[in-house]
Amino acid sequence: MVVSQSIISALKVKKSWFTSRQDYLNRLTARASRYIYHTVREAERRNIPTELALLPVIESSYDPSGTSSAAAAAYGSLFQVQAVSMA
Repeated sequence: MVVSQSIISALKVKKSWFTSRQDYLNRLTARASRYIYHTVREAERRNIPTELALLPVIESSYDPSGTSSAAAAAYGSLFQVQAVSMA
């Protein structure tokens, strides 16, 4: 698989953003610690990729009261019906 230079550049920018914000990573880790075990365990039980347990990092930074710029509520953006159909 060949990865384009634009993707590599974008990944470097994101890596730099995360590595320069230790305070953000500390808050994210603290929030995720309440949920990650359960989401990974459920993914394993359903025999789906455990990487899916990391979707809330992208969706809401594991902030249960977070909302997106489009006003989607955290953990509500992926409804159970949709999740079941994906499993």
